[in-house]
Amino acid sequence: MSKARFITIPTSHYCEKARWAMDLVGFDYAEEMHMPVFHMRHAKKAGGKPTVPVLVTSEKTYNDSMDILRFLDRRNPEAGLFPKDPELRQQVEDFVVLCNEVLGTHSRRIIYSYLLDKKEAFFNAFPAQCPRGEVRGLRFAFPMFRWLVRRAYSINPDSVQRSCVKVNEVFAQVEQLLSQEGEYLFGNTLSAADIAFACTSVPVVVPDNYFVKLPSLQGFPPEGQALINSFRDSTAGQYARKLFREDRPRTLKG
Repeated sequence: MSKARFITIPTSHYCEKARWAMDLVGFDYAEEMHMPVFHMRHAKKAGGKPTVPVLVTSEKTYNDSMDILRFLDRRNPEAGLFPKDPELRQQVEDFVVLCNEVLGTHSRRIIYSYLLDKKEAFFNAFPAQCPRGEVRGLRFAFPMFRWLVRRAYSINPDSVQRSCVKVNEVFAQVEQLLSQEGEYLFGNTLSAADIAFACTSVPVVVPDNYFVKLPSLQGFPPEGQALINSFRDSTAGQYARKLFREDRPRTLKG
């Protein structure tokens, strides 16, 4: 049986969420990496939306990271992505949605507000597995890409400030959860909630051992470095980095 196809932008925090979950449950897949913009054609051709991640299995195509998590939980419920207790499961699902819709979008806006002005740092994050033609094409069109991203994500000083408030609100919820009993956010077992939080916080906590090599903060302006370091050094930020440092490696093959 052929492996499932996993279509991604390799730097995407949403793709890493699905990737981590697949590794955790032991689901076999072959990743197909693409550059931003170019990913849309491949995602749609695979039967999905023009967004990633897209997981193509022999039975169905999943084009949303939450749908992928639910599929993986059905495949291997013992892996613990979602608790068996209905009430606790709903809490985990609600928190994952919060991370997807709030933390992931606002953290992305914050990092893009700095990274779009650092062209080489942006491209250095993409691994060699990305098609060379796509890399060349995006390099050529980068000024237009930068303009489109700023417009699509409404990136400006006021919106970035609002995003910082939203990120801090989610971080405050995480710190409240961490103050309760249990090693993880919802008890003593790593769940989809922990994975979702760790991954959607990546743009503002910049973990040292992410799937790709993230840009160094040294290239950011002083105010950008101070902002990112404030997120990294918070209790929630330290927790996200700990998950990448200690829990993520346990799921990796080899």
